[in-house]
Amino acid sequence: MDTTTALTGHTSGANNFRGAASSDCTNLWISSGVDGTRAASVGGTTATIVAATPANVRALMVVDGQLYNSSNTGTESFKGVNRVGSGTPTSSTTATRLPGLSDAETPNSYAFALLDLDGAPGVDTLYVADENMGIAKYSLAAGSWVARGTVGGSADAYRGLTATVSAGAVTVFAIRGGNTLVSMVDASGFGGTFSGTPTILSTAGALQNFRGVALAPEVSVTATAAAGANGSIDPPLRTVFHGQTASFNVTPNPCFTAVAAGTCGGSLNAGVYTTQALTADCTVNVSFTQQPTYTVTPSATPGGSIQPALPTTVIAGQSTTFTVSPQAGYSANVGGTCGGTLSGTTYTTSAIGGNCSVDVTFSLQSFNVTPSAGAHGAISPSAVQATPYGSTAAFTVTPAPGYSASVGGTCGGSLSGSVYTTGPIAADCTVNASFVALPVFSVTPISRGHGSVSGNAPQSVPQGSSASFTVIPDEGYAVAVRGTCGGQLQGTTYTTQPVNAPCTVDVTFAKKVILFLGNSYTFGRIDPVMSYNTANVTDLTMAMWQRDPTGSNADEPHPWGGIPGVFKKLSEQVGLDYDVSISARNAASLRGHFLNSNPAGWDLRSNAASQKWTTVVLQDLSDEPLPAGRSHNANLPYFNAYADKFEQWIHDGAGGTFTETQLFGANCSSITGASQSTCDAVRTVPGSNLNANANADIYLYQTWARPDLIAPNGSNVNGTTYTAAEGLEAMTADFHAGYFGRAAANPRFKGVSPVGDAFLRAVSSGVAMRDPYVPEAGKINLWHTDYFHPSKYGSYLSALVHLGRISGMDPTTLGAGELAAVDLGISPADAVALQQVAKAALVPKPPVIAGVIAGEGRVQVSFTAAAETLGNPPLIDFIATCGAQSASATVSPITVSGLASGMPVTCTVAARNSIGVGEASVASAPVTPLGTSTALCGSAGGVASVIAPRANLCAVGNASAIRSANGAYQWSCEAANAQIATCSALGRRRRPRREPPRRMWLAVRAGGSALPHSSPPRPLALPRPMCRFRMACSISCSKAAHPAAQPRCM
Repeated sequence: MDTTTALTGHTSGANNFRGAASSDCTNLWISSGVDGTRAASVGGTTATIVAATPANVRALMVVDGQLYNSSNTGTESFKGVNRVGSGTPTSSTTATRLPGLSDAETPNSYAFALLDLDGAPGVDTLYVADENMGIAKYSLAAGSWVARGTVGGSADAYRGLTATVSAGAVTVFAIRGGNTLVSMVDASGFGGTFSGTPTILSTAGALQNFRGVALAPEVSVTATAAAGANGSIDPPLRTVFHGQTASFNVTPNPCFTAVAAGTCGGSLNAGVYTTQALTADCTVNVSFTQQPTYTVTPSATPGGSIQPALPTTVIAGQSTTFTVSPQAGYSANVGGTCGGTLSGTTYTTSAIGGNCSVDVTFSLQSFNVTPSAGAHGAISPSAVQATPYGSTAAFTVTPAPGYSASVGGTCGGSLSGSVYTTGPIAADCTVNASFVALPVFSVTPISRGHGSVSGNAPQSVPQGSSASFTVIPDEGYAVAVRGTCGGQLQGTTYTTQPVNAPCTVDVTFAKKVILFLGNSYTFGRIDPVMSYNTANVTDLTMAMWQRDPTGSNADEPHPWGGIPGVFKKLSEQVGLDYDVSISARNAASLRGHFLNSNPAGWDLRSNAASQKWTTVVLQDLSDEPLPAGRSHNANLPYFNAYADKFEQWIHDGAGGTFTETQLFGANCSSITGASQSTCDAVRTVPGSNLNANANADIYLYQTWARPDLIAPNGSNVNGTTYTAAEGLEAMTADFHAGYFGRAAANPRFKGVSPVGDAFLRAVSSGVAMRDPYVPEAGKINLWHTDYFHPSKYGSYLSALVHLGRISGMDPTTLGAGELAAVDLGISPADAVALQQVAKAALVPKPPVIAGVIAGEGRVQVSFTAAAETLGNPPLIDFIATCGAQSASATVSPITVSGLASGMPVTCTVAARNSIGVGEASVASAPVTPLGTSTALCGSAGGVASVIAPRANLCAVGNASAIRSANGAYQWSCEAANAQIATCSALGRRRRPRREPPRRMWLAVRAGGSALPHSSPPRPLALPRPMCRFRMACSISCSKAAHPAAQPRCM
């Protein structure tokens, strides 16, 4: 208790003392009700005003070297807690209210406490005793004090207050109502909401009052620490209350040991030196001595790691630890020379007594995969499979017939076909196969026509299985298999796709199985043709249209019969057993069909592979086969390339990949008009055509000229493409050249169905009008109202041409009562006229006469056949007509007999096929057959002669030169009418009597002078092979002559 300080000048009246604070028990500050805050010294008698305002100060406090006061005066300026100057001022300064406080929050403040709770240096928590509000808590946030709740209220009349912190919890001590000391604990920490419950500690006695509460300091002592070299001790000193202990952290450098001494007394344990209970100031002195060390070297195989991975220095006698981390699926085994134990992933060595190693081996783990199978099936392998971590195991799961398999178990995995593959194995697990009976569906075969289907009763087939049928057509018939099951015919065996519902196998036997492939020129574009006879034609694109009608025209609903429907009706009437299908798409080119791009998603190419066709008719986009520049779709290179592609697909069926750059070469873009990226795009034809037929007849469907592209009335986006002067003839000629040119270039095409030529013939013969823009009364209009699609007449003519070209039958045999014409509303007269046009387009072209030779009552006609036959059925023969007589033969020349001698005639030649006789050739020049005259051999004929006969060679006629061959003489006698008799006579040798050679004398006179013959002349030796010779001379001969040796053969 200090009694030396007597500040008597501040204790009278209203200027009574309110509070006091000291920072060091020497300097002190006091507050009063009038003079504000003053500074004084212990033992002094006067005080200096340091803050005159606020004048009425309630409490003072020095915290962390800063002076604070509280006041309940000073509207919106000093009510609450104020900071007084800076630090602990001893001269005049200014008090400033703590930021964030307001009159409303601290209207009548008394004692307060400032604490540090957030761990950072400096006060951050404030408790204020307010007589009106209770005890309020504030936290310092971003430089401002924020209210954090209150305890109590005005009824409690709190005035005195202090607080202490222990383990983050604040214990508040306060005077309530002037007569009660309470405490409360705020455990909410920094920034938490204050919600303590008061506990009464003491109550003032009678006639007593509590005015304030403070915490008195205890007696403290100081322990001072010092460390020698090679280590440290922290902190350098500790001040504790009397009777408490002090602790220091002792840290030796590596390889050193600490030794503690000094006056404090105590013990060193695990780097912490703890003193004895202190009663006086003392010292702790630590020295450090060096220890021996050893190296511990770690290593690890692949499959995991050891940390630390580098060699570690360890003090002798100590141990060290390593973290051993196997990768997933690996196990660890630790060896080496250090010794030690592995616990979890921590390996602790034994006490180290020398250099040593820690060696970790990681091994890939294997786990057991246990298979099992229920009844009605099997799993293979059936034994437990040891499987390395992360690998998979595969099992073949085989259900009994009529059962299906499902696989479960703990391994996880998937069943593909009959193979179950587990997921990556990470533990022992199981694969459990079970089998359930499959539903059974009926597969019903249907057979039509000339052939048989074995097992023609319905078959009961388990779900997912297939049914097989033997399909055998009669001799000369083909087969088409359809129905709802789907499947494939290989040889004579048809195997369905896996069956998942009741379905049918619909087998049709026919003389020909025919596919018409094209676009609206094939399906007819409008009724009555478009939907004609659909019950008897298979529309292969109908299902595609039902799935995705994108790009289809609303006025072109399926199913389609079209021109194939008319063709089918015609074929039935002439007794032909044909199966007919159509694969068509509006505006589709052959390229679009083959690449499945008209439209994308329609598998048009597969339609061409859906049956083993005997006959296929290919029709391209209406104006694509034209020369470049003659129409906006003209692209003859595309037509040629994709016509060939379809020919190969139908005949050979090979799939594969290609680019159009490969088809057309490096100049693809300029040739086709396509971009280079289009040319280089890889086109893929997956699989192959299993129904390819090397013997299929493939025809190109030559389309007709389009009036909408011909002046003066037709035009398109690029303007008129053909002039009026060129007309239908020029455009038809271009189509003819395109289609016939392709068929000629690729001999695997059977030929061309010349529909376009027939259109032009109908116009040129006066049956049809030339320009539908300008109708002609009494003539047929072959075109629809769009001036390029066929009208019902044009479609009817197309079907007639197809019938004749494919069957070889004469379309005119259908006659006026033909039923398709009746159905389509075509009059008998128009039907007959169109039949005649079709016939004229299909009979052979006229031959060309090369020459004629007249004979006796006959003429020999030489000729050459027409070069172009691709648009007609095969030739049967040629008919030559001279005057009123005719003769036929299969080759040139033909002799026409029975002609009157001396009567001039002209000759023609016509070709004939199964359709009929074609147009005759241009007539020859007149030729006159000769009269009767017979050439006869003379009497020398047939008579053997030693020498060639010279007389009596011909009885009638003139002899030709005599020839000798094979021991006979030959010549001929030719009469005036060019009849010829062949004559001959045998050659005969004369055999004389044999005698010795004899001499003979030959006298020769030359030039009128006689040779001397006084002596015999020099002999002449004649060669023996010389059997006969003639000697002739113009001078007289005598017996005097040169001797000659006569050969024996003479």
